[in-house]
Amino acid sequence: FKLHLEGGELAALKGARQTLLSNRPIIAATVYHNADGIWRTPLWLMETLPDYRFLFRNHGWCGTGAVVYAIPEERYAT
Repeated sequence: FKLHLEGGELAALKGARQTLLSNRPIIAATVYHNADGIWRTPLWLMETLPDYRFLFRNHGWCGTGAVVYAIPEERYAT
């Protein structure tokens, strides 16, 4: 499932909180559109989703492709 939100990622994740907790999906959220993205979105995910691993990767130049990944422990390949 993909949403193209251009800065509305945090609001969408907050609205989907119960679904995220009950279904425990792998999440890839772009976080470069605004100040909420670069720190509030990863912080909210880390505070909200128990037993997840979090990764942050910059796929573009100067942060223009920053993505935070949230992977449930039970789906994380070691």
